[in-house]
Amino acid sequence: MKPPRGTYEELEEEVNRIWKLHRNTRSVFPYFSETKLVFERSNHFKVWNHPILESGLLSFKKPISKEMIPELNEIGGYLNQNFVIRLFALMNYYNLVGSQGSIQEGVSGCKDVLIMVKLRQHFSHSSGRVNPKRRESVNLRDEIYNFYKVDPKTQDPLEFAIPLIKVLERMKNGCLSYGKAIYELKED
Repeated sequence: MKPPRGTYEELEEEVNRIWKLHRNTRSVFPYFSETKLVFERSNHFKVWNHPILESGLLSFKKPISKEMIPELNEIGGYLNQNFVIRLFALMNYYNLVGSQGSIQEGVSGCKDVLIMVKLRQHFSHSSGRVNPKRRESVNLRDEIYNFYKVDPKTQDPLEFAIPLIKVLERMKNGCLSYGKAIYELKED
Protein backbone atom coordinates (compact mmCIF):
# COMPACT_ATOMS: atom_id res chain seq x y z
CA MET A 1 0.00 0.00 0.00
CA LYS A 2 1.13 3.57 -0.65
CA PRO A 3 2.35 5.71 2.25
CA PRO A 4 -0.33 7.91 3.83
CA ARG A 5 -1.03 11.21 2.12
CA GLY A 6 -0.83 14.51 3.98
CA THR A 7 -0.91 14.58 7.76
CA TYR A 8 -3.02 12.96 10.44
CA GLU A 9 -4.26 16.42 11.43
CA GLU A 10 -5.61 16.96 7.89
CA LEU A 11 -7.36 13.60 7.97
CA GLU A 12 -8.82 14.33 11.40
CA GLU A 13 -10.09 17.72 10.27
CA GLU A 14 -11.78 16.25 7.19
CA VAL A 15 -13.35 13.34 9.10
CA ASN A 16 -14.65 15.70 11.78
CA ARG A 17 -16.03 18.01 9.05
CA ILE A 18 -18.08 15.26 7.42
CA TRP A 19 -19.15 14.00 10.86
CA LYS A 20 -20.46 17.47 11.76
CA LEU A 21 -22.31 17.70 8.45
CA HIS A 22 -23.77 14.26 9.03
CA ARG A 23 -24.85 15.04 12.60
CA ASN A 24 -26.48 18.30 11.49
CA THR A 25 -28.31 16.53 8.68
CA ARG A 26 -29.42 13.67 10.93
CA SER A 27 -30.77 16.15 13.48
CA VAL A 28 -33.37 17.05 10.85
CA PHE A 29 -34.15 13.35 10.29
CA PRO A 30 -33.87 11.69 13.72
CA TYR A 31 -35.04 8.15 14.40
CA PHE A 32 -38.79 7.98 14.98
CA SER A 33 -40.75 5.22 16.70
CA GLU A 34 -44.43 4.64 17.29
CA THR A 35 -44.02 6.10 20.76
CA LYS A 36 -42.03 9.10 19.52
CA LEU A 37 -44.19 10.86 16.95
CA VAL A 38 -43.18 14.38 17.92
CA PHE A 39 -40.28 16.03 16.15
CA GLU A 40 -37.83 16.78 18.92
CA ARG A 41 -34.14 16.39 18.68
CA SER A 42 -32.76 13.91 21.15
CA ASN A 43 -30.05 14.95 23.59
CA HIS A 44 -27.18 13.79 21.40
CA PHE A 45 -28.38 16.15 18.64
CA LYS A 46 -29.06 19.16 20.88
CA VAL A 47 -25.36 19.66 21.54
CA TRP A 48 -24.83 20.72 17.93
CA ASN A 49 -26.86 23.95 18.27
CA HIS A 50 -26.77 24.62 14.54
CA PRO A 51 -28.25 28.07 13.76
CA ILE A 52 -30.67 26.73 11.13
CA LEU A 53 -31.90 24.01 13.47
CA GLU A 54 -32.20 26.34 16.44
CA SER A 55 -34.08 28.95 14.38
CA GLY A 56 -37.14 26.73 14.02
CA LEU A 57 -37.05 27.15 10.24
CA LEU A 58 -37.32 23.42 9.78
CA SER A 59 -40.62 21.98 10.84
CA PHE A 60 -43.30 19.59 9.67
CA LYS A 61 -46.53 21.20 8.44
CA LYS A 62 -48.55 18.22 9.66
CA PRO A 63 -48.09 16.09 12.75
CA ILE A 64 -46.01 12.98 12.17
CA SER A 65 -48.18 9.91 11.81
CA LYS A 66 -47.33 6.25 12.30
CA GLU A 67 -47.62 5.84 8.53
CA MET A 68 -44.81 8.37 7.97
CA ILE A 69 -42.31 6.64 10.28
CA PRO A 70 -40.90 4.07 7.81
CA GLU A 71 -40.12 6.68 5.17
CA LEU A 72 -38.63 9.17 7.64
CA ASN A 73 -36.45 6.45 9.17
CA GLU A 74 -35.42 5.25 5.71
CA ILE A 75 -34.12 8.76 4.97
CA GLY A 76 -32.09 8.64 8.20
CA GLY A 77 -30.72 5.22 7.23
CA TYR A 78 -29.80 6.53 3.78
CA LEU A 79 -27.93 9.43 5.39
CA ASN A 80 -26.05 6.97 7.64
CA GLN A 81 -25.05 4.93 4.59
CA ASN A 82 -23.82 8.10 2.90
CA PHE A 83 -21.58 8.84 5.89
CA VAL A 84 -19.97 5.39 5.60
CA ILE A 85 -19.31 5.91 1.87
CA ARG A 86 -17.80 9.36 2.46
CA LEU A 87 -15.68 8.07 5.36
CA PHE A 88 -14.31 5.36 3.07
CA ALA A 89 -13.58 7.98 0.40
CA LEU A 90 -11.51 10.00 2.86
CA MET A 91 -9.67 6.97 4.19
CA ASN A 92 -8.92 5.96 0.60
CA TYR A 93 -7.86 9.48 -0.41
CA TYR A 94 -5.37 9.59 2.46
CA ASN A 95 -4.06 6.13 1.38
CA LEU A 96 -5.20 4.47 4.61
CA VAL A 97 -7.28 1.86 2.78
CA GLY A 98 -6.60 0.58 -0.70
CA SER A 99 -9.12 0.98 -3.51
CA GLN A 100 -9.97 -2.69 -3.05
CA GLY A 101 -10.36 -2.19 0.72
CA SER A 102 -6.95 -3.48 1.76
CA ILE A 103 -5.95 -2.45 5.28
CA GLN A 104 -3.08 -3.03 7.67
CA GLU A 105 -4.30 -5.57 10.22
CA GLY A 106 -3.27 -5.58 13.86
CA VAL A 107 -3.37 -1.77 14.10
CA SER A 108 -5.62 0.06 16.55
CA GLY A 109 -9.05 0.59 14.98
CA CYS A 110 -8.50 -1.92 12.17
CA LYS A 111 -11.73 -3.79 12.97
CA ASP A 112 -13.76 -0.58 12.59
CA VAL A 113 -11.99 0.12 9.30
CA LEU A 114 -12.61 -3.42 8.05
CA ILE A 115 -16.34 -3.19 8.84
CA MET A 116 -16.50 0.26 7.23
CA VAL A 117 -14.84 -1.12 4.08
CA LYS A 118 -17.31 -4.04 3.91
CA LEU A 119 -20.29 -1.73 4.49
CA ARG A 120 -19.08 0.67 1.83
CA GLN A 121 -18.91 -2.24 -0.62
CA HIS A 122 -22.52 -3.17 0.14
CA PHE A 123 -23.79 0.40 0.05
CA SER A 124 -21.96 1.27 -3.17
CA HIS A 125 -22.60 -1.92 -5.12
CA SER A 126 -25.98 -3.21 -4.01
CA SER A 127 -29.30 -2.08 -2.62
CA GLY A 128 -27.64 -1.33 0.72
CA ARG A 129 -29.82 -3.87 2.48
CA VAL A 130 -28.89 -7.24 3.93
CA ASN A 131 -29.31 -9.94 1.30
CA PRO A 132 -30.38 -13.08 3.21
CA LYS A 133 -29.36 -15.24 0.20
CA ARG A 134 -25.74 -14.04 0.38
CA ARG A 135 -23.71 -15.44 3.26
CA GLU A 136 -21.24 -12.49 3.24
CA SER A 137 -24.13 -10.06 3.67
CA VAL A 138 -25.59 -11.97 6.61
CA ASN A 139 -22.11 -12.40 8.14
CA LEU A 140 -21.50 -8.66 7.95
CA ARG A 141 -24.82 -7.93 9.64
CA ASP A 142 -23.94 -10.37 12.43
CA GLU A 143 -20.40 -8.99 12.69
CA ILE A 144 -21.87 -5.51 13.31
CA TYR A 145 -24.23 -6.93 15.95
CA ASN A 146 -21.33 -8.61 17.74
CA PHE A 147 -18.59 -6.00 17.43
CA TYR A 148 -20.75 -2.99 18.25
CA LYS A 149 -22.95 -4.90 20.71
CA VAL A 150 -26.20 -4.16 18.88
CA ASP A 151 -29.17 -6.19 20.07
CA PRO A 152 -30.49 -8.06 16.99
CA LYS A 153 -33.99 -8.09 18.52
CA THR A 154 -34.12 -4.29 18.16
CA GLN A 155 -33.17 -4.34 14.46
CA ASP A 156 -34.77 -5.10 11.13
CA PRO A 157 -32.89 -8.26 10.02
CA LEU A 158 -32.84 -6.98 6.43
CA GLU A 159 -31.09 -3.71 7.33
CA PHE A 160 -27.51 -3.18 8.43
CA ALA A 161 -27.56 -1.85 11.99
CA ILE A 162 -25.69 1.45 11.78
CA PRO A 163 -27.26 3.74 14.38
CA LEU A 164 -25.55 7.07 14.79
CA ILE A 165 -24.03 6.82 18.26
CA LYS A 166 -23.80 3.08 18.93
CA VAL A 167 -22.12 2.26 15.59
CA LEU A 168 -21.21 5.24 13.39
CA GLU A 169 -19.56 7.37 16.05
CA ARG A 170 -17.53 4.38 17.25
CA MET A 171 -16.64 3.53 13.65
CA LYS A 172 -15.51 7.11 13.00
CA ASN A 173 -13.38 7.08 16.15
CA GLY A 174 -11.92 3.69 15.23
CA CYS A 175 -11.02 4.95 11.75
CA LEU A 176 -9.31 7.99 13.28
CA SER A 177 -7.44 5.73 15.72
CA TYR A 178 -6.33 3.56 12.81
CA GLY A 179 -5.27 6.62 10.82
CA LYS A 180 -3.26 7.99 13.72
CA ALA A 181 -1.50 4.64 14.18
CA ILE A 182 -0.63 4.43 10.46
CA TYR A 183 0.76 7.98 10.44
CA GLU A 184 2.83 7.16 13.54
CA LEU A 185 4.21 4.04 11.79
CA LYS A 186 5.11 6.26 8.82
CA GLU A 187 7.19 8.49 11.10
CA ASP A 188 9.18 5.55 12.51
